[in-house]
Amino acid sequence: MVNYRRNKPDNPHAIFSLVLVTEERWPWIEDWSVYPIIMSELARVRKGYGLKFKAWVILPEHLHLLFRTGGSDYSKIISSFKRGVNAELKRMGLITRGEKI
Repeated sequence: MVNYRRNKPDNPHAIFSLVLVTEERWPWIEDWSVYPIIMSELARVRKGYGLKFKAWVILPEHLHLLFRTGGSDYSKIISSFKRGVNAELKRMGLITRGEKI
């Protein structure tokens, strides 16, 4: 497990920059069929947590996200996003039960 320094400022206008990397840098995002899944989950967490995305970049094996949390705990936001993407990939049969992204 990677150790993260979790900065949880009281300022709801703080901007966070995160890079989410796929397991072992497996380039599963290069499959165009997963883009709607990623965009749908980004929209879901944006609405559910009150995020304000400033920018994002989607590459074959990682994502760059720049956003304001509005005071929400960004670790919970990212966890929710990853769970949602995994669940949808499993539902579509793109990954099996033991795999994860």
